[in-house]
Amino acid sequence: MDIVTISVPTVVNSFPFESIQLTYGEVAVYWIPLDTKRHHDRILTTLIGYPASIKDFEFLVNYSNGTCSLYQAGSINSAYRKIN
Repeated sequence: MDIVTISVPTVVNSFPFESIQLTYGEVAVYWIPLDTKRHHDRILTTLIGYPASIKDFEFLVNYSNGTCSLYQAGSINSAYRKIN
């Protein structure tokens, strides 16, 4: 099994971190909120699974200041491409 850690900043352009959500596939039918931990100026979450099971997941990081939101997207598969 592999361990994949998603690490994002606590603040982006003065927008504080709000959540990380996980989805699967081209069209996001569902979003699963992920448990996070703060480590200094980073927000961390970890996924554990077999590569074939988790590499196609995508995630969305939400930052919000209460009146405006900023979203950043990423894929677990892109992490595998960087390692291999």
